[in-house]
Amino acid sequence: MEGDLKLTPGTVVKTGYDFKLPVNTLPFTAEVSNPTVIFTLRCVSGAAASPSTLPVAMATQSYSVTGSEWEPSGVQSSPLVYQGSGSIPDA
Repeated sequence: MEGDLKLTPGTVVKTGYDFKLPVNTLPFTAEVSNPTVIFTLRCVSGAAASPSTLPVAMATQSYSVTGSEWEPSGVQSSPLVYQGSGSIPDA
């Protein structure tokens, strides 16, 4: 998801990824190491947010890639593409 999201403190946000290698024909193992998403926080009122960022860490994961399909899923709403979550602080 992209854009200007207006969320209240305590709202849980999910983070994740998926990937595709369109011309892959060989099986291999792909590792995503220590992924992190960093959200920039801003107050709706215009006041300075403290903290000004929300880092959401995700676990290192390995994937057995056997072709050119999306990993871990090609369906954006699948739970497989959400590897982490964080709660919006009262910034």
